[in-house]
Amino acid sequence: MIDYLCLRKYDERNKHFSMQVVKVKVNEEEKQEELCIGYSCTYRYETHEVKLEYNISTGIWTLVSDKYHTEAKQLNTLIERINKFSQVNRNSTLDKQIQYILKVLDGYFLG
Repeated sequence: MIDYLCLRKYDERNKHFSMQVVKVKVNEEEKQEELCIGYSCTYRYETHEVKLEYNISTGIWTLVSDKYHTEAKQLNTLIERINKFSQVNRNSTLDKQIQYILKVLDGYFLG
């Protein structure tokens, strides 16, 4: 299910965190249909840019890439922490998860 409120809040004009829907084409008996499978997100902090993906069916965030590959291991640790937060707080909305991501990543890049 697509979260249109988050898509509007974190659209391409949002310079801190933006997201787009990831769709996949499904061919069910010759009928082309697009299904939403998740979100492609970009987190920005000053000169840092981190690309994340969110899988709707699993509720898992993954690190796709970052501009500074030396930080990838540390960022993956933070993503694991974010996924634990999401698993513990199963009822948290996508927006609450994003707010938590912003808090964790802002703290990381600020420090």
